[in-house]
Amino acid sequence: MTRFIGLDYLDTSTFTGIMIMMVVAGVVAGWISDAIMGSSGYGMIGNSCLTLLGAFTGLAGWRHFIGPILPRDTTYIMATAGGCALAILVLFSLFKRAVR
Repeated sequence: MTRFIGLDYLDTSTFTGIMIMMVVAGVVAGWISDAIMGSSGYGMIGNSCLTLLGAFTGLAGWRHFIGPILPRDTTYIMATAGGCALAILVLFSLFKRAVR
C-alpha cells in the first residue's frame, strides 16, 4: 500500500503517523460535509470513507502522473488529496441525487 500511494520511502512510525492524521482529517471532513450536505450526503461515516478514498486516489494519481512524493511537496500533496476528496464527495452526491 505504501508504494501505491507513493509513501514507500517513509519508515514505519512516520507512515503510521501520517495515516492516523489522514484518518482524523477524513473523519473531520466527513463530519463537516455531513453538516453542510444534510440529507443529500451519505452520513458522517459514509462521507468520511469517501473523503479518505478521494485522498488516497489523489495521492496515487500524484505518484502515477507527477512522480515520487517528496517531503518538500507537502503543500501540493495536501491540496491534491483535499481536492480529490472533495471531487469524489461531490461526484458521489450527484450520483445519489441522479438515482433518486
